[in-house]
Amino acid sequence: MENVLNTSERQSKPVDIYDLSSSMKTPFTRLRKIQVVSFSIVLVLLICWSQVMAATPQAAEQTVSAFYKWYLHSLAAGREPLSDDRAEISKYVSNSLIREIRKRMRSDEGLDEDYFIKAQDYLDDWERSVVADKAIPGGGTASVVLQLGAKSDTLRKFSVTLAREDGVWKIQSVQLLTAAR
Repeated sequence: MENVLNTSERQSKPVDIYDLSSSMKTPFTRLRKIQVVSFSIVLVLLICWSQVMAATPQAAEQTVSAFYKWYLHSLAAGREPLSDDRAEISKYVSNSLIREIRKRMRSDEGLDEDYFIKAQDYLDDWERSVVADKAIPGGGTASVVLQLGAKSDTLRKFSVTLAREDGVWKIQSVQLLTAAR
């Protein structure tokens, strides 16, 4: 009689087809388990990839291009980027260069020209024509040749040196290479 009860109890218990821990293995439960594991792996890989893409810093030439477009636009709008937009300029320019420029500005000699454009004023077509060449890496820094201006009489070329600061490329120095004639 005891044997009969055990058999009837087993038959009356419902079978959960999604229960992967069940001792009853069917092709459907194995397939379901493979799908769940595969989906989980794909989900983890997508999350990791999105984190890597979000954390990938700009290339050095992108930093130079973005900075000069913003900087020249600020000048055209009548702003003084070093004093009016401290948070924005610190995204592109190293802390040491900002300190050096401010120190020069407070000195008795002051600055004869804008540090970033190597001139007392900007030309109108510079804002519309900012071209940064591919960065040349070297010993923890990168050099980018920057061209402002589209016409031969407004063209200026610079060598912009960048270094990593807080994991991103920041401008460390700017040298004038050629000026319009």
